[in-house]
Amino acid sequence: MPGLPFTVRAMVLADKTLYIAGTPVFVRETEALQQFESEDIQDKLKKQGDAIEGKSGGVLWVVSAENGRRLAEYSLGTAPIFDGMIAAHGKLYIAMKNGEILTFEGEMNTHSSAFHMPCSLKGNSMTALPVL
Repeated sequence: MPGLPFTVRAMVLADKTLYIAGTPVFVRETEALQQFESEDIQDKLKKQGDAIEGKSGGVLWVVSAENGRRLAEYSLGTAPIFDGMIAAHGKLYIAMKNGEILTFEGEMNTHSSAFHMPCSLKGNSMTALPVL
């Protein structure tokens, strides 16, 4: 399966760190087009539709913009909305399909081979107006 294991819905570059958030991929377009009539593909397309609606969770990758190395990966409870991520004042904010806004903060130690979590999920998410 080439490419990312998720569909990118939001992306932010902050200094030398790229944050990418999205939803899981259950079927690739080429596979779906080649076998569209098959029951297996129809099941995968249903799962893909559910994922886009936020029913399959989401994922956040933290990637080095200098070398493309994945630094961290986080599971998200629902899907991020399209283009709903911003980095400001040392924090990362992600607007989610269920109306929540997740807030991440922290620092990364770049002088060590061990990766120190660049951000940690705050205890309680802020509740936002529902996303239409």
